[in-house]
Amino acid sequence: GTVTGQDVTATGTVTGQNLTATGTVAGQDVTATGTVTGQDITATGTVTSKHVVAETVTASKYVIETLSVTNLSTPGNITAGVVTINGTTGRISGVAAGVAPNDAVNVQQLEDSTKMLSRGIASMAAMANIPQVDVGKVIAVGMGVGTYNGVSGIAVGASVRLGTNGMAKLSIGSGTSGKAVAGAGMAFSW
Repeated sequence: GTVTGQDVTATGTVTGQNLTATGTVAGQDVTATGTVTGQDITATGTVTSKHVVAETVTASKYVIETLSVTNLSTPGNITAGVVTINGTTGRISGVAAGVAPNDAVNVQQLEDSTKMLSRGIASMAAMANIPQVDVGKVIAVGMGVGTYNGVSGIAVGASVRLGTNGMAKLSIGSGTSGKAVAGAGMAFSW
């Protein structure tokens, strides 16, 4: 059923459908099929509940459907459907780099991705600006430069006229400290 009190404390496991305390809910493991509510919820093991509402929650692991908390402290894992910190917005700090497809990314990973994409876009801009072979000429070799989001790209390429109706192009480019981008194309017109 329901466990209610100013402080709910156990040296082992605190278990109930609903755990409510105006003060502290504390135990080795805190488990509720319904809601855990308290000013401070502390477990040396796992907090498991459908809903948790508290000022501060401290545990080594959380398995919660909905978590609403002002302060959250864990050296372990949080598994939750919805996490709300400080009402509507908040910050989760100390997030390790995501490795699995459903992991969150941290700001460093996001910035690294932005830099990598910017190098690619700058390289493509450089490749797009290599002039092609002039009318009446057969081969042209050229270079182009581009920039995007503070990153520079450079490219070299060649274009060849294939008779009176065709043209082929080949180019390769790279952004600042980036990987190479290559492209080729052919067209016939009449």
